[in-house]
Amino acid sequence: MIKKIVAILALFSYIYANEYFYDIVKAKLAKKELKQSYCIPTKSVNICSEASIIFNNKTSYSKLPYNIDFNLINKEFLDNYNNLNIEKEVLDRIEEDEMIFAKYYYRIENMLYAINKESFVFYNTISGYSGGAHGYFGLSYNNYTKKGKLIKLKELFIKDYSTKLNTIALKAYKRYRGLKANESLVNDCWFENSFILANEFAITPNGLEFYYNNYEVTPYACGQIKFIIPYRELEPIISKNSVLNEFLNPKKNEYRYFLDEDLGYIKLTFSKIDKDRVKLKASIKTFDFFSKIWLSISLPQFSSKKNITNLKSKNFLATNIYQRGDKVYNIKKKKAIKAKYILVEGTKKEDDKDSYIEFNLNTHNIKDLKVYIRASFKENKKSLKIMPIYNGIVGQQGFFNYFSIFRLK
Repeated sequence: MIKKIVAILALFSYIYANEYFYDIVKAKLAKKELKQSYCIPTKSVNICSEASIIFNNKTSYSKLPYNIDFNLINKEFLDNYNNLNIEKEVLDRIEEDEMIFAKYYYRIENMLYAINKESFVFYNTISGYSGGAHGYFGLSYNNYTKKGKLIKLKELFIKDYSTKLNTIALKAYKRYRGLKANESLVNDCWFENSFILANEFAITPNGLEFYYNNYEVTPYACGQIKFIIPYRELEPIISKNSVLNEFLNPKKNEYRYFLDEDLGYIKLTFSKIDKDRVKLKASIKTFDFFSKIWLSISLPQFSSKKNITNLKSKNFLATNIYQRGDKVYNIKKKKAIKAKYILVEGTKKEDDKDSYIEFNLNTHNIKDLKVYIRASFKENKKSLKIMPIYNGIVGQQGFFNYFSIFRLK
């Protein structure tokens, strides 16, 4: 039972960390891990406790736009770690006769999540097991100005922003989660149909990201929830001095990065050609050999393949475009269904070479381009692994996808 719990929590701790808003592969951020443990043997089992922390402590990223003081950011949680008394915790458990749970553990990760022009973001995960039916997991964000000052939500917006922000957030939440405008939140696993804005937020190029931990609005079994509010929708309440102003104008080139340390690395590149055309390029590097690999790019705002031109690929056996009405496989229904929007999908060769798919897209009157992207890895007939496996946006095929927004106008 404990091994199962540990495996689940280990999964949570890296799942959320596989989407980044900077080039994590080229950044060469150093990771440091500290660990302490203590065990007392008994007749039946060893009673143990373990604590560990993982954190970024330096960088050799040559393109970093400003210095980040990792020592200052890490100080508080390092002090908390150093003040832990693992030996006392084990002795107290034995005294209280808590023999049924052989091993408790506590793990913290404090990692860089986003580097923006005027701000940067760290995410902090806490996971562990201290008895009971299941372990625990929690995530928090810390947003900083480029000078290292912690940012509060109220500093992003005009005075008396709260009511307007809640209205905007509820609309964005339902759209992101696939709910109808008048649909009850209870249908999305909430305890009640009363919207509460999450405490945790992250400033990302996609938009303002909000995150709900277990038990905040849903039961433990429903997991954690995140959603994104595009900056266009927040623009009326963004203050003049807000760090969010850097996202209010379109950029000629933008990038998104996705990493799974066991599976692969995806880079999504957006380039503006002119007022009505953009180029999208999705590159993938696999970290192991798989019998088959798929790279899937979905465009939920488009239905006809006529919008796509100059499709190219490298190191793919085949690249196909599916439009509305074409048959695509849905993993939840376990059968082919009619596509609702464009899917560009490539089947990769059995190697670990860098590969890409690129194409031009006629965007016409679209103001904010939405892109879903995922990778699928087949090891054998029964084993299929996905990036992302959890906490993305559900697409027409029933898979989770990474979700990116690019401002066009």
